[in-house]
Amino acid sequence: MISVEEFLQGRHLSDAVSDGDGHAPADASPVVEAQKGDGAISSDSDSVVVGANPVVSGLQAGKADDTASGRNRKPMRSRRPNRAHTHAVAVTSNYTSGFGGSLDAEDVSNGRPQRRRKYGKYGKGRGNTRYRKYRTGGPTKRVPDDPADVDACREAALTLLDAAARSSGALIKRLVDKGYDSVVAEDVVMRLVDVHLIDDEDYARSVVRSCAGRMLGFRGTVMELKRKSVDDRLAQEVANEAREQGVFEDAAWQLGRKVAAKTEGLEHEVRRRRFWSAGGRKGHDPETLRRVAHELFDKE
Repeated sequence: MISVEEFLQGRHLSDAVSDGDGHAPADASPVVEAQKGDGAISSDSDSVVVGANPVVSGLQAGKADDTASGRNRKPMRSRRPNRAHTHAVAVTSNYTSGFGGSLDAEDVSNGRPQRRRKYGKYGKGRGNTRYRKYRTGGPTKRVPDDPADVDACREAALTLLDAAARSSGALIKRLVDKGYDSVVAEDVVMRLVDVHLIDDEDYARSVVRSCAGRMLGFRGTVMELKRKSVDDRLAQEVANEAREQGVFEDAAWQLGRKVAAKTEGLEHEVRRRRFWSAGGRKGHDPETLRRVAHELFDKE
């Protein structure tokens, strides 16, 4: 009975492919000749021969599956054209070279200019640590290549409206800050107003509702509307309408009950002072504050 090693050696010698001189080449892989009607397994574990047809091994099958499933495919780039057409420019600011200044700046100490060291003003740190190199360039922002490009300005306006609701004045100001021409920005915004994508009156009413939720008064609401670039006349009209409906009165009572709950147990004058301070910061009228303070604090 022969051993497994002898069997394998004899099988390899008998199945080796020889060249023209009768010697097997060094890189020739063992080939198993198919017997009639029988399958044979070669010593190479990467392939199985059944008859005359090799079957792909498990490793090669896994690679084929990965390729078929698209795992090795390169991600396709978006076919949507980039309509921004912007470039970066430096922003004029006192903070233009990072914390500590640039690497090329000179430090004046005791009247003598000193060149900064390799790793910053203070050189090497403690131990083997090193300071990060300071930023050599200043802050930048994206500006349009053509400030008069109407399509790019409209795309920027729609992007800003997708992010948050804005008034027409605030949108024009934002587009001008981004670098677009003021005339082009105004034309684009007026076109959006004509197609009812921007409604200043509805936006002003939504701001009033938000201010009422924050317990702001008449004066505080008008200031908030002006801060959001709402027209002065429209801001006054919307605020007066809310005051006639008692919105600010309810906000003052809500603020008074909140302060009364927080200051429970304190002295009477302390509670009144804190309520008046909170009402003044919220922008309520003195008459409204006096009436609420009398009902909540004086009667107690």
